[in-house]
Amino acid sequence: MSILYNKNINELFQMLTSSGNQKDASALADLLIYLDRLEEQYTTIHADIQDIKKEVQRIQNGGVRETAKKLVNQIENAAIQVRNGLGKAKGDIAERAASLTQAVKEKGTIVLNKTLEVMQCKKMVTGIKRLLEKFHETVDRKIEALSRIGEELHETAGHAKNAGRIMVGKEAVEIANRNPEQGAIHRIQMGLGHVRAAIGKLIKGAERTAEKLEALGKQAEEISEKQKIARENKQQKGELRKVKVPAR
Repeated sequence: MSILYNKNINELFQMLTSSGNQKDASALADLLIYLDRLEEQYTTIHADIQDIKKEVQRIQNGGVRETAKKLVNQIENAAIQVRNGLGKAKGDIAERAASLTQAVKEKGTIVLNKTLEVMQCKKMVTGIKRLLEKFHETVDRKIEALSRIGEELHETAGHAKNAGRIMVGKEAVEIANRNPEQGAIHRIQMGLGHVRAAIGKLIKGAERTAEKLEALGKQAEEISEKQKIARENKQQKGELRKVKVPAR
């Protein structure tokens, strides 16, 4: 279920909009929408990986099949790390929203001025982005490993054919170059290529979300600094009024 339907999240949005914190509300909404999109994409990626595992089972060479299976399992484990990170992020943000709404009820809307900081939005996006980058790197490495396996499999098959030719009195022939766009290995790589592209888009989404949060964080710091200076100036003026001019 979408985290946008969480009771405490909805209450926090109402507090932010009613207190005029529209920018924070917008940034928080962007983050939650990104988390929902990530969850949807994970479901698609998980289904793609299951299809790839079925393709691995079609590899006839037992040794190659087992090696490919291990590679795909490592990719699936990296995907699970992303899923677990997403689950933790959604749980954390719901808990923080509950704490923040309670703080507003106890201390007033002034606590909403640091909503993004309290919710740890940027830290959350950065953590998810790191998991996605690790996932992307894992898929990259396994695609390269499959290319090497494909070359070795092709060469082994070529030697086996030559051995057969020699046994019937024919000369061995030069092994032709492998067509990388044919066979089960290629189909597995194509599937992983789709997975890699989907992860790349999610990384870009995380970067855009983090950039917006960074910009809003800087704005909040500038506003806080201006408010601090204004309070200090007001305090100094008040102190000056208290100073009596000595009579002549």
